[in-house]
Amino acid sequence: MSRKMVVSLFLVCFITPLISAYLFLQSNWSPNTTVNNGLLVTENIIITDWQTPERRLWSIAVMAPNGCLGMCIATIESVNKVHLALGKHNEHVGVVLLSETEAAFNKTEIVKTQLNRLSEDSIYLVDHMGLIVLEYPLSSDISEEIVFKGLLTDIKKLLKYARSS
Repeated sequence: MSRKMVVSLFLVCFITPLISAYLFLQSNWSPNTTVNNGLLVTENIIITDWQTPERRLWSIAVMAPNGCLGMCIATIESVNKVHLALGKHNEHVGVVLLSETEAAFNKTEIVKTQLNRLSEDSIYLVDHMGLIVLEYPLSSDISEEIVFKGLLTDIKKLLKYARSS
């Protein structure tokens, strides 16, 4: 092969992926499906004064603005079942009650915070820095069993990714 042929082949191999990537980004041709079951929180919401033990990577946060009453108790029990279903990995996940009051509840950690941007009928997945990542709305349209199975699936995936990095 001649020298010009080698150089031109090299340039084609170098420029073709760049042009393909540029066209891909300009045409907005990207997948619109996700693998997570919860809703990704697009707004940057960080819980102030977030304190977690050293080994906890994620926390499941249940909303209880005025203390834990009625539906909150059932939600905490279901979340505790999800926590138990994690098996040996449950030491990396905690259950937290987000409240504006200091009312204690049944061995569940209470984080006192302002809840103005959060929905009362949701469960949140919070990382170790206090950033709210995923939201799981509890509505009458969706079965609670489906929500909690999705929560368990998402937590298992996140823990697997954390161990691999």
